[in-house]
Amino acid sequence: MPSNLPSEWKAKAIGETMSVEIQKTQSLLLGRIELAALLGLSAASLDRAVQAGRVPPPIRISARRVHWRRSEIAAWLSALPAEAPSPGRSGPL
Repeated sequence: MPSNLPSEWKAKAIGETMSVEIQKTQSLLLGRIELAALLGLSAASLDRAVQAGRVPPPIRISARRVHWRRSEIAAWLSALPAEAPSPGRSGPL
């Protein structure tokens, strides 16, 4: 970044760059509600599936936030069997 730019412009450019990087990172991650919706589950059902080991474990972002890598979820979904669910169950979860 040129050093002759006013400091407000530099701060704005740095802020915009950080914003773009945050957006890129967020597009790589799925939140709890997003993943539940993708799987057709309620958030509580997703939590139970994670605890039972039927869904890949999340990444803890903070004490109260977890996310999943989109790439891991895509690979996991691709690896699921394409067979019909057993009676009384609506799917592999």
